[in-house]
Amino acid sequence: MENHSNRFTLEEPKFILNKKLFCISLLLFSLSMVISVNFPHNEQLGDTILAWMNIPTRFSNGIQLVGMAGLFLFLVSFYLLYNSLGKYRGRMLILTFILAGSIPPFLIETYQKTAATGIYAVSYEKESSSCDFELADKTTLHGNCDLSFENLSNKDVTFLIEFKEHFSFDGYASVTLMNKQGPYSVKLKAKEHRNMKIKGYIDVSDEEKHINNGTTHNPDIKIIAGDKFRNL
Repeated sequence: MENHSNRFTLEEPKFILNKKLFCISLLLFSLSMVISVNFPHNEQLGDTILAWMNIPTRFSNGIQLVGMAGLFLFLVSFYLLYNSLGKYRGRMLILTFILAGSIPPFLIETYQKTAATGIYAVSYEKESSSCDFELADKTTLHGNCDLSFENLSNKDVTFLIEFKEHFSFDGYASVTLMNKQGPYSVKLKAKEHRNMKIKGYIDVSDEEKHINNGTTHNPDIKIIAGDKFRNL
């Protein structure tokens, strides 16, 4: 007579427990990444879209609408992803955090290298750029700007540069003073990386307030080609 014993088998948990939640989490995560991309201007794509639709991008207290929306979408996608998984939850959540920081710049660079044309293929390396100012005499200011650009396309690109005032030294004009001798023309060959130097002696006799000496790091600029422009 054979003895039969009851055997219990532990079923391996599935990687995805709820496909619907998983798909929704990916959709919300993708949306949060897209609206956070800083392209074509030096602001989030969501801000550009809202400005085009004449919708305010900031609350009265200074909080950015797109920034809050992007964070909300990311947190909701994070929560849904956690609840949709059966195993490897910890690994997937860590991967999600890593992707959140790397996807937006990756999307921009990929687009510029593959599909962008003209000024949309130009990368302005803002962190490597600066402008120095020194008063030569009472009415003349010496300006010296080092700007770094890269053309990521396979065609030559020509554009004009204008300087924009991101902030001022107690209301004193700084980088916009360089526009008195501009706009400055730049031609980048295909795949060319260039550190461009712009120098000039600027007449400030008609300026009530202007910088005398100092350095402006990460100067804001506007590049223009025909009727197209980008604020960088």
